Amino acid sequence: MKSHFLTLDGLRGVAALAVLLFHRRWYVPGGHFLDHAYLAVDFFFGLSGFVIAHAYEQRLQQGSISLLDFVFIRAIRLYPLLVVSGALGGMAWIILGRHEPAIFLATFCAMLGLPTPFPINVGEAASADTPFPINSPTWSLFFEMAINLLYASIVRFLTLPILSMLVALSFVWLVCVSLSSSTLGHQGVYYQLLLGGIPRTAFSFFVGVGIYRAAAAGRLPAMRFPVLGLALLLIIVFSPPSSNGIWNVYYDLLCITLVFPTILVLGYQNTPSARLEDAAALCGALSYPIYLLHYPFYVWYEEFSPLSRKSSIVAAAFLVPLITYCVLKWIDEPIRTALSRRLKSAQHRAIKPDLLEGR
Repeated sequence: MKSHFLTLDGLRGVAALAVLLFHRRWYVPGGHFLDHAYLAVDFFFGLSGFVIAHAYEQRLQQGSISLLDFVFIRAIRLYPLLVVSGALGGMAWIILGRHEPAIFLATFCAMLGLPTPFPINVGEAASADTPFPINSPTWSLFFEMAINLLYASIVRFLTLPILSMLVALSFVWLVCVSLSSSTLGHQGVYYQLLLGGIPRTAFSFFVGVGIYRAAAAGRLPAMRFPVLGLALLLIIVFSPPSSNGIWNVYYDLLCITLVFPTILVLGYQNTPSARLEDAAALCGALSYPIYLLHYPFYVWYEEFSPLSRKSSIVAAAFLVPLITYCVLKWIDEPIRTALSRRLKSAQHRAIKPDLLEGR
């Protein structure tokens, strides 16, 4: 199996840009644009399961890296930008005069990727309903870090029957909570649906692990599909207008059980053309910074820019990729490189650089 998957990198970047636009879709004429882009996080969870299993499963099973090694490696990958995005998000409200202790607590929690222990109201009316009011997208990082830790802890015992049981149980749990609340997209995002984030994350993540294992064993048929067609398919999936009805839940379940696994299988098998390789690699590199930094950007732009709030979606589409590239090259990558060297030195062993890359 290949050591790197450029098509998956490119698709991750497309999904991150879709989330960026989704969070200000109401500024588009008609008020609807990529209404189902909230499903991008479910796509991310599946990608994470595939990529994490590909990078770490054999090493964890063989003991060439320990659970503590894994925790440090993932922290080095995820935390620099998590700290930066949380600090930027909180700083905006502090500058605006919000000096109550609750804001500092919410900022501290955002920098650690943790939920706030009680509702805190910041700018938007719905902010008090979410445990992640400073940087709302970090809800998925909280659950992703938790599922990564769980996976690394049990991977030596994760036989096919146990993996199948985890997929089945998480699916049943997710169906039950989604149908009872008439929403899948809000699971894990709000206090009252926070526990629903567990099956939402676990299902897609362990499906991704299963796809990796089937691919590594050569049990999946070879299928050809144009890479740009996969990107277009992802956008089409995100595009239908959303509603709060039960049919919306059925659509979401269809996407996470059939469509996204199919895109993942096709994505790892098909390679972009030489002309698209650099673009795919760049999309992959920028996907995580875009996902974490776009929300603080909206706060800063809408609170401090002299331009109309409605222009924020256009400004973000053009400026956030540029800003995130600078942050990636000048802050994130240098910090991760320095921390990786320290980790290797502290552990007195060689931890291969490829383990420190990829979300």
